[in-house]
Amino acid sequence: MTCPRDFQEVATIREATKVSDNAGGYTKSWADRVTIFCMIEETAGAESIIGGRLEHTTSLVLTTHYDSTILPTDSALVDGTEYKITRVENVDRKDEYMRIYCETGRI
Repeated sequence: MTCPRDFQEVATIREATKVSDNAGGYTKSWADRVTIFCMIEETAGAESIIGGRLEHTTSLVLTTHYDSTILPTDSALVDGTEYKITRVENVDRKDEYMRIYCETGRI
């Protein structure tokens, strides 16, 4: 079972924002929302061809205290690497702990 003393690593959760591109449109930018203490597990790596290029992806699972503001549309910054959040899971269904599934690749 997980306990708070296991949360020794740090990740920053970022949310997508729209920023004017000064040409009548918008571009996507990322703004820091919250910094969390968590336990990080590397789960897998893979390679695939995207747009004619070989892309390497890495997957992580972050386990932390439950926070309902963390969404699958967010991203996580871990050790200077940006990860796309693919799924958020309430571990015990008691809003105590959560798992955040992340992978590198196109954000």
